[in-house]
This record gives sequence, structure tokens and C-alpha cells, in this order.
Amino acid sequence: MAFHVRIALAMLVAVVCLKEPAQVLAQGSPTASKVQTLADLDRQVRQILDQAAVPGAGFVVIEKSGIILAGSHGLADIEARKPVTAETVFRAGSISKSFTGIGVMMLVAEGKIDLNAKVADLLPELSFDNPWERTHPLRLVHLLEHTTGFDDVAFRHYLIEGKHIPLSQAVVMYGPYKSRWRPGERVSYCNAGPVIAGRIIEKVTGQSFQEFMTSRLTGPLGMKSAYWTREPQIEAALARSYGSDGKTPERFMDIPARPSGSLNVTPVDLARLPLLMLGRGTLDGVRYFPADVAQRIEAPESSNAVKAGLKHGYGKGVLASRGARALFYGHDGSIDGFVAKYEYAPELGAGFVVMANASSEALFAVGDLIRGY
Repeated sequence: MAFHVRIALAMLVAVVCLKEPAQVLAQGSPTASKVQTLADLDRQVRQILDQAAVPGAGFVVIEKSGIILAGSHGLADIEARKPVTAETVFRAGSISKSFTGIGVMMLVAEGKIDLNAKVADLLPELSFDNPWERTHPLRLVHLLEHTTGFDDVAFRHYLIEGKHIPLSQAVVMYGPYKSRWRPGERVSYCNAGPVIAGRIIEKVTGQSFQEFMTSRLTGPLGMKSAYWTREPQIEAALARSYGSDGKTPERFMDIPARPSGSLNVTPVDLARLPLLMLGRGTLDGVRYFPADVAQRIEAPESSNAVKAGLKHGYGKGVLASRGARALFYGHDGSIDGFVAKYEYAPELGAGFVVMANASSEALFAVGDLIRGY
């Protein structure tokens, strides 16, 4: 799930994610089986968005060779009648976790950090309660795979904002942390885990989280619109967001939990992420990490379910789900009315990105339609 999301939307998204694609698409939407061409796909995506009264959206269909379809739909700002364009910036929400996971794994590949290192050693100033610390210590991998046993952030945490709050302070603000069972026993989604992991990146590299991401990942990838806080560079391009009615404006909140949910980016720039993963760590001839690291990013390795034989689940900021013809990896996100989704299938060499500026389940129907195509 996403980081900053209202309780009603959290329940809505949970219900939608449990539905089969056919069930979602059957609710007045076109069916994937009828999509034969890219023009067909483009038309039906727009039909879904129109029927759901989604103000504005951007969508991208990709193959290993690059983007084969990029669409801009509707309005970035209803009052100003400002259309969505290829330069419109949306908020990616919990897709931020994928970047945090990749960032950690790049450092692992370089030998600068051990994924199984104890959090108590990496961040000794962090206070947490793990009654099984002596035999089952809290490790870095648990933060990325949501196997810490921590509760998810509480309602009061959703009200925390401040673009200048450093992660050193944010990790304290999103506590207290208590493991409800031995770390690694089971998966339980916790938005605070990646925040702690982001702070560990800072300790290891000596850079702020934003500086590290810009210098090592989003910058080299050419994601010029990628910012973790609201900055003048993207102000004119930033879409306004709206509630589930597609009309009521939502307020932008600069959350300090940046590694978990604050990324601002265009759909075309965000598409660089699944293209990188389809390239198994290589994009445009540049290798960012070895192919085996890409596989490790996708694969869970810290839970009892994995020890019992589970091969697919929640990896390092990437979730696996089975499609009709292939296994897809990706993440959803929502924050302040924005909703986003990306997926890619290594077996097919294809994927997509969808981003919208309203809290509507139509975005997931669009994702299912593109996946079916």
C-alpha cells in the first residue's frame, strides 16, 4: 500500500487488489481480450478514465527496447483547465519503496553494506523493542521486505509533514517500534521500515537520501523530473490532486518519510525504473547493478514462508503477482489523492506505468487492461 493515504482509500485499494483482473474490468470497463492494437489500448484506457471521471492521468507501455506508447489524458488542474502533458509531474507514493530497495541493493553489490547486517549495528542510535533480539535480531533485509514484525504507522503519523525534517529525526517520529513476533517470521506491511532503511543509506554513504538517489540512480537514469520534495523546479509541472469524486482538491503534504512514499515524477521518467529492471540492471548500455542483484531485488528471502519454499512475494520494494501468461513485478502507490502503479514482466520483456491525480480505483482497471494486452 501507499504511504500517505486516507483510511477509506486504503480499504478501497485493498479490496481492488484482491479482485481478479476480469472482475475489475467487468465493472463497466472494456475487457483485455478485445484489445488488439496499441491504438485500441489507448482508446480503451481513455474510456476507463472518462467513465470514472478521473481528472487527469499519464500512462506508458514499455518493451525492452523502450516506450511503445505514452499517453496524456485529461486535466492536471481542473480550475485552470490545464491539460496533462508528457511533462506533468504526479506523485508516486509507495513506489518510492522500490527506489529505496534498489538503492540498498546497489550498496550491497558494491560490498558497502550487508543485507543481513543487524539494524542495531548499522543504526545503534535507533530505539526499538525486539524481545527476540538475541536469537532473532532485526536485520536490514527485514526493513525492506516488511518482515520486522512492526505495526504499520499509526493514524497520527499520517499528519506529520515538513520537507526540511531530516531522516535522522524522521525515524524517531515514526516510532515507537516493537516487533510483535520474531523478525523474519511473516510479512506485515510497515511504511516505517523503508524510512529506517533510507537513514541507513545515509549513514553508509555520508549523503542525504535525496542526494544519494539523485547522484546514483534517478540522475544517471535521466529522470529529470524526480524530486523527493516539492521544489521550484517542478512547481509549474506538478498536477493538482483530487479526492474520489474527481473534483474535491487534496492538499499536498511534504512528508519526511521520503524513502517510503514522497517521490514526485512524470510517468515517462518513472518508466525508466521498469526498463532498468527489464534490462536486469542495465539501461542504455550503462550497468547499474549485476543481473543477479535484479533477481535478488525481486525475490523475498527473509520470511518463514521463504524457508518453506515460497519463491515469489514481496522482495526489496518490489511485489510479485501472477498474470495470465507471466509473472509481473512492481508496486502501487497513493498519496494526497494521487494514485500510481507500475509493473513489468521479465518473461515478456514488457511493462507499464499509470499515474493519476485522483484517488480512483479506475487506475487499477487501467493497469489490468494493459497487463492483459
